[in-house]
Amino acid sequence: MSTYREIRAAREILGLSETATMESIKANYRRLLQKWHPDVSGGDKEEAERMTRRIIAAYKVITDYCRQYRFSFTE
Repeated sequence: MSTYREIRAAREILGLSETATMESIKANYRRLLQKWHPDVSGGDKEEAERMTRRIIAAYKVITDYCRQYRFSFTE
């Protein structure tokens, strides 16, 4: 289970607001990967690889949190 600090850092890496839908999480993830992918970015390849790893790790933290979140269906 991730800590609040890890979830917050992941949210910031993915450019998410404090509330987000799964659709917006996926859209930001895909947009950032397209921007930073080493084969596409055209910039410093090492920096692109580092950012790609950070983006993938952040997405994993957020999606793991969402999968483990307990929803209350009580009134």
